[in-house]
Amino acid sequence: MKNIIFKLWNPAGLFNQVISVELGVGLATLSERQITWHNIKNHNGQSIFTANYNYNDRNGKIDLDSFPRITDLLEWQNKDNHIFIDDLISAPSENIQKIDNLMQYYHSNEDDPDFAEGRTRLQLDENVDWDIRGTLGLYSRFFNNRSDALNTALSSVNFKREYLEFAELVAKSLGDFNGAHLRLTDHVRAGGVAQNMNMTDSTLDFYEAGLSKLKGNLPIVLSTCEPSNEIITKSNREAILIDDYILNNFYNEFRELPFKEEVVLGLLSNLVMHHSQDFIGTPGSTFSAYIHRKINQKRDIGFKLFIEEDFEGTGKYSWNGYNKESETKQFWREWKESKI
Repeated sequence: MKNIIFKLWNPAGLFNQVISVELGVGLATLSERQITWHNIKNHNGQSIFTANYNYNDRNGKIDLDSFPRITDLLEWQNKDNHIFIDDLISAPSENIQKIDNLMQYYHSNEDDPDFAEGRTRLQLDENVDWDIRGTLGLYSRFFNNRSDALNTALSSVNFKREYLEFAELVAKSLGDFNGAHLRLTDHVRAGGVAQNMNMTDSTLDFYEAGLSKLKGNLPIVLSTCEPSNEIITKSNREAILIDDYILNNFYNEFRELPFKEEVVLGLLSNLVMHHSQDFIGTPGSTFSAYIHRKINQKRDIGFKLFIEEDFEGTGKYSWNGYNKESETKQFWREWKESKI
C-alpha cells in the first residue's frame, strides 16, 4: 500500500490542528492509503498552543505541566492503522510526490472554477508515495462533491467521549442560551485596535452590536481568551464566562478528566457552545468556525461574526464574493458547505 506522509499543521492551536487532521483523514479515505502523521509535537514541548495568555491566574485549578497531543483528544475512522511521529521528518527524495502547500489546492473529480477560486485541482500520482505539507484548511472548501464515504470519514473525526459528555452536562445545567466567542489576545494590537478584524477606535462598540444580532432574549454564554479586556468589562451586556462557570460548578468533574489544563478547558468551552440556540464568533478564528460548523449540522442559524460586513455572492458557493484572498478563505471562517 502506498503511503501519505502528512505534516500536521503545528505549531498551532487546537482547532487549527483539528481541521488539518480532517484533511488528512479525507485524503487517506479517498485514496485508500495508509497515512503517516508527523510534526505532532512542536519544539516547545507543548503540542497544542492556547490563546489564553493568562492561564497562570487559574488559582491552581488547572495543570501547568502536562499537555495533550492532538491524538490524545481526537478519535477518527481507522486511526489504529495510522502511524504517528512526534518530530518533523524529511520524506525520501525518490519515488515520492511532494505538495509543499496544500492550501493552494482543492480536491474534485472535475475542474470547478467557482469552487477553486484560483486554486489548482489536486491530481496525485497513484504510483508513488505523497509528501503533503501546508495542511491548514476547512474540508468544506477543500473537498468538492463529497461522497457518502468521505462524509462518513470526516464525521468520524471527533473528540473523545469523556469530553463530549462533560460538555453536555455543563450545557444542560445552563438551560437554553446564546453563545459568543470573542478572540482577543493575539488578535489585538496596541491601542485597542483589532487589526485582524479591521477594527478602528470608532468601532469599539462592535461587541455589543454583535451580541444584538443574537435571536431571542436568552442568557449569553461567552468564551474569550481575555476576559479582563475593557471591551468586555465595560460592556452593558451581561455574559456568563464559560471558563469560570466550568471551574466554579464542575471542578471535581474537570479534575477527573485525563487532561485538565488550558487546552482542554478551551476545548470544553468550545463543545459547550455547540449547544447554543444562536451563536456569534470571531473572524479569523478556527475555534469559532468549528462551533459554527457543529451548530450548522443541526439547524441553520447563519454564520454570524463580529465586525463582518455583508457581502453579495457571485457564484455557486458561499465564499464566492467574500472579500478575502483565496488562501485566507481556507481558514478564516466556516461555510454552509460544511453541512454533512
